[in-house]
Amino acid sequence: MAPPPHLPASCLGAILNFLPYSDVRKCMLAGRAMAIGAARYVDVLSIDKASGMDVPALRRFPSVTVLKVVCLIELVEDPDVYKVNAGVAAKVVPLITSLPELKKVYLGGHASGINGGFRCYYDIDDEEVLSDAERDERQLLFRTLVEALGAAYDSRALSPNLKIV
Repeated sequence: MAPPPHLPASCLGAILNFLPYSDVRKCMLAGRAMAIGAARYVDVLSIDKASGMDVPALRRFPSVTVLKVVCLIELVEDPDVYKVNAGVAAKVVPLITSLPELKKVYLGGHASGINGGFRCYYDIDDEEVLSDAERDERQLLFRTLVEALGAAYDSRALSPNLKIV
């Protein structure tokens, strides 16, 4: 009797490139072939939920070259107004620095609204949408994120060739 057919780990890893990270985590529970074999072939990770911002868990993927954090920007209340998720923003820099092979990082959110675009808080000048305190808090959060990324570049924790979009 022939053994059941199976895909090589490199093929499984290539398939995982197209799944959101929440689904990749579920696949890792399927067994050793996925958790150990395929994880080293994953080149692209798309983190779609704040719970996926777990640095120790992401270290299982040593060859990731493209990281998409699509949970950084989240819907507020209005269908056209988004904000930075503070919990995700706090974990972005440690996460990026823990993946040594990164070449490109996308920081954002799921596009929504008219024509697939979204309006972020720093573009809003309509006072009835946000109070001054809310606007100041959101701008401080965004500025802190940008400064943390800049500090990581300055300290060489991030490669100068890393492209952040």
